Amino acid sequence: MAANKRQHYVPQLLLRQFSPDGRNITIFHLETGRVHRGPLSKQCYRDYYYGRDGEMEGLFAVLEGRVSKTVERIKECRFEEISEADILEFRVFVHFQLFRTEGAAARADELADAVAREYLNVEKVKLPEGA
Repeated sequence: MAANKRQHYVPQLLLRQFSPDGRNITIFHLETGRVHRGPLSKQCYRDYYYGRDGEMEGLFAVLEGRVSKTVERIKECRFEEISEADILEFRVFVHFQLFRTEGAAARADELADAVAREYLNVEKVKLPEGA
């Protein structure tokens, strides 16, 4: 299966909630203080962020498709139409969202490095310079 190259770490279904037309979003650039509009499709993504095989991206797409219906019901205050299963899926979606940002990936890398270094330290393994 060919993977989508542009893989979003913030799902477009969430970004779309802040879009006046469903295609563009207002963007505030933190470094410059500039405000402009840009397409949703080009926000909060990296090429092959979840890998080139498309497996993880595909799993997220399935979950996002299912959760999008719940998001619409919440937005329209149709709470009586939200089942226990919908709530569970929404919780899973939120849980995954906490871990799929660039910051979360960096923290996971740091933790893995710290654990590896601690293990090597306990085992008295010498690392080469610069490692």
